Amino acid sequence: MTTPTYGPSYGEPTGAPSYGTPYPVQPGQPGQPEQPVGPPPSRATAYWALGLGWFPFFLGWVVAVVLACVVITRSGDGRNHGKRVAIAGLVGVGFWVAVIVAVFVFRPLAARRDSAGDVTKAGSMSVLALRVGDCGQQPPTGPTSVVQVVPCTQPHAIQVLATFELSGDYPGDGAVSQESENGCTQRLSGMSELRGRSDLRLTLLHPLASRWQQNKTVVCMATSDEPMTGSLLAGAGVAS
Repeated sequence: MTTPTYGPSYGEPTGAPSYGTPYPVQPGQPGQPEQPVGPPPSRATAYWALGLGWFPFFLGWVVAVVLACVVITRSGDGRNHGKRVAIAGLVGVGFWVAVIVAVFVFRPLAARRDSAGDVTKAGSMSVLALRVGDCGQQPPTGPTSVVQVVPCTQPHAIQVLATFELSGDYPGDGAVSQESENGCTQRLSGMSELRGRSDLRLTLLHPLASRWQQNKTVVCMATSDEPMTGSLLAGAGVAS
């Protein structure tokens, strides 16, 4: 009788390794990307870009941009060339560009005074910077922090005739409005320059609750529907 042949009764299937796991594939072997070798890259270029980017010098900014671009390009190999440091240098360049834009674009829009304090160039001015005698183009129509002023020799609709400070804790919108109006009326009623000027009316700016801690100034202004030329204040000449 022929005895049947049987496969292994126990253990792993034929052909499988009996113990352990396959050896891991090492870098550089087939199937794995080549890893960079050699010393770590220098980040000196990145730090030069950082320093020049934040230094207030135009040619330095140009060099900083070039160096930062070089670092960012080199960082494509996956090694640490100081990419974040270079980007910080670019941020510095952007900061100085923003400062220049603010100075040369927005500053010309601001009003200017001469050594005597008179407005000599029309432009925008903070309410907190208004002085007695300043003239403006248009009366404010609501809450504002900026007024367009002009030299009083130019046609204007308003002129600041008095300013004063409120005090204490914020008493409420109605109380502030009433106290401001009373204060302006009291100060302007005694001005001889306004007697007989039925064409003028009172306009005022008073502080708001949201800015009470920073600003308690009330600005009293004379307003005319017809353009005025000259100052309403004594000795300055008046033209209606």
